[in-house]
Amino acid sequence: KPKELTIFYVTCIRSVMEYACALFHNSLPQYLSDDLEYCQKRALKIIYPHSSYVQALEETGLKSLFERREEISSKLFRDACNTKHKLHKLLPKKFACPYNLRKKRTFDNPTTSTKRTQLNFINFNARNSYTL
Repeated sequence: KPKELTIFYVTCIRSVMEYACALFHNSLPQYLSDDLEYCQKRALKIIYPHSSYVQALEETGLKSLFERREEISSKLFRDACNTKHKLHKLLPKKFACPYNLRKKRTFDNPTTSTKRTQLNFINFNARNSYTL
């Protein structure tokens, strides 16, 4: 029965909580992130009443919602770097530097005037993407 409840939670509840999360993840305030995490904690407490949150995550094989949003957001940005992706045209131009730097940036750092624009999906990922 817990397995069926977990499947129900993942398909009906978590999918709604993760809707469009790739776009808002970086600009999500901490208190809202905590509220979303609390929903998952509560659901797992109902499904596994005698387990802690960490134990329930291990038992179900789920990840925390923060980790899931991180993965989804970075995967979308990596996919958008493909020239055939629909979002590719929104990315800033490639960074060209004749010097051998320790950290080689992939994109030019977009100039932003507010913290809110720094944390939007494209600017945040472009600023934090480095070639390996």
